[in-house]
Amino acid sequence: MNMSSTLDLLYEKYKDEKLKKVKQQIFYIKNIIDSLNKLILIENKKIKITYEDINICDIVKKYYDKINCNETMVKTNKELIEIIIKNLIDNANKYTTSPIKIRLTDKYLEISNKTDKKLNIEKLTEKFYKQSNN
Repeated sequence: MNMSSTLDLLYEKYKDEKLKKVKQQIFYIKNIIDSLNKLILIENKKIKITYEDINICDIVKKYYDKINCNETMVKTNKELIEIIIKNLIDNANKYTTSPIKIRLTDKYLEISNKTDKKLNIEKLTEKFYKQSNN
């Protein structure tokens, strides 16, 4: 937050758009760190997961506004499902050669994309696995 405040002051003085981009990246990194911290606490049973009825359509629309979907209620943890959906959509966008497609029904959420890269399917579900850019 100190870096963010300093960037605000610098932007007010110099009006440089690059400063805005740096601030956006700081918040992006902060959100990743917050998500990882929450997941670590859950994994180590330091906090208990609570469940509530959540409209998945609203969450998907938050990260992908091109979807037409109806209210789709699921009993889950709102924070965790947001982390999952945001991560899946971000990754689908990051590793695609064309626009992604998302479909939501009362039975499933499908996020699809096309890539020209060869994928190592066995490793895709491993924690922190990242496909090489080669």
